[in-house]
Amino acid sequence: MFIRRTFTGKSREAHSEKMRSVEQRFRTLVEFSSEGIRLLDLHGQVLYTNTTAAQLLNQSSSNTLSISLYDVLSHIDKQAVAKAFERATTAPGLSAKAQYSITQADGTTRWLEETYVNRLNVPDLAAIVATLRDITEQKQAELERETRLQERGYVLAQIQQIQTEEARLQLQDFVQKLVIEQDMLREREAQARTTAELTSDYAYAYHFRPDGTIKREWTTSAFMALTGFEPEEFDERGWEQFIHPDDKEQVEERLRTVLAGLSDVREWRTTTKQGEILWLRDYCRPILDPETGEVVRVYGAVQDITQRKEAEQQKDDFIGMAGHELLTPLTSVKAYVQLARRGLQRLADPNFSETENITRIDDLLERIEHQVQVQTRLISDLLDVSRITANNLELHFDVCDLVKVVREVVTDQQAVNINRPFNLKLPEADTLPVIADADRIGQVLNNYLTNAHKYSDDNKPIEVRLEIEREFVRISVQDEGPGLTPYEQQRIWERFYQTPDKKIQHGQRPGLGLGLYICQTIISKHNGKVGVTSQRGTGSTFWFTLPIIQQGD
Repeated sequence: MFIRRTFTGKSREAHSEKMRSVEQRFRTLVEFSSEGIRLLDLHGQVLYTNTTAAQLLNQSSSNTLSISLYDVLSHIDKQAVAKAFERATTAPGLSAKAQYSITQADGTTRWLEETYVNRLNVPDLAAIVATLRDITEQKQAELERETRLQERGYVLAQIQQIQTEEARLQLQDFVQKLVIEQDMLREREAQARTTAELTSDYAYAYHFRPDGTIKREWTTSAFMALTGFEPEEFDERGWEQFIHPDDKEQVEERLRTVLAGLSDVREWRTTTKQGEILWLRDYCRPILDPETGEVVRVYGAVQDITQRKEAEQQKDDFIGMAGHELLTPLTSVKAYVQLARRGLQRLADPNFSETENITRIDDLLERIEHQVQVQTRLISDLLDVSRITANNLELHFDVCDLVKVVREVVTDQQAVNINRPFNLKLPEADTLPVIADADRIGQVLNNYLTNAHKYSDDNKPIEVRLEIEREFVRISVQDEGPGLTPYEQQRIWERFYQTPDKKIQHGQRPGLGLGLYICQTIISKHNGKVGVTSQRGTGSTFWFTLPIIQQGD
């Protein structure tokens, strides 16, 4: 007697179509990003250009793949860009920045700043990621300041040439005009400080003296708000005391770069007065003496990127966790398939019982089916989060009987967990109509029940209540698990959050930390609320509410 189960490729094709849809949404987000983005190969050939980058470079989107990084640059700009690009390609993760100008169709000049980040070692990307921003206004302000410095030098030359009283009078008149212009320049500098403070977390200026010493000229007031230190404390103790030990070497390298007359951007860590570690992005630009070519001043702007760094770390942790969680069911399926294949081979061996072999193969197929269901749930959660992020989570609202929905979900859970006692408490009314997406409400209740089963002993009851509270209906799931701390109750609804040190019963895996985040989003779109009441050691009660259809609605 043979038992054969066949599987079609329809489910695999549907999954592939969903993944292509997710990829297309991601490409659309990049394509219409407000930031110019280009992908380059190791030799500077353009692999991809989004719409914003094409507009900044005065290029047609259809022609951007046939050009090189250097095609739109002048001879001088090519050298600067080549130096920065070569530096970025030396090792994975390195970044470098270059500034260059392009001539627009109306004859005016547009200045651009492009940052190159080496992502050649990233699978499925393998490119230098370049981001573009327009710095034309900044360049114009710098040019105006340099012009004023040159005029100052002209004054000194005039003093040396004074020979007559008439010349002295002419110089006096010129100096008076220069004083007025200096006042205007100081006013513009104050405006620049204000602008810098509004566009960054704090800004600064340092004077490089001829004797080699460096003196801070000014720092915007936001410095203290961000770090807790007065600028004078920074001067007294020295900047080295504020840099994270692991970042001191690159900050020193930044100083050498600036002294060479090159702009620089770095990301480094500092410790606040309260002991908190912050990630900062520090962009600085040197001003050179037009005669000697030496650095005389440095202007910088600093941004607090701590949240971005934490998000990047969270993303990296999630990718690793998701890959592991998705791979685990596949590993189990592979092992079960190998065991089932051996069982099929034994069917031809008269020394083995055919009935026992068939029973064993059927048990293995059930385990395979369970692992496929686990992976399907993980992938569904990932797709739902992607839809939520893109504000594209589809809900199909209709009048449905909430009593029927709750009964069906609990019945399904009882069929799967036959040893678990369930207590279902419903209102006296046989039906309770609400306007909702019945499948999504079932998804939320299933998630609550799965968590209750996962974190409590198999012989402990799970109670499901459906109660009417004025204009709302309240559905709750109570377990006798380990419970949650007040801190965990606040964070448990966050995306990717998982409660630490919780013992999982029945050999189930913890998942991706997405279920309750998805539940909260679904209920919010139904104009309802979610919540939990719990104490450590006494279990938890998760609940959600939905509006009831009122008479006359």
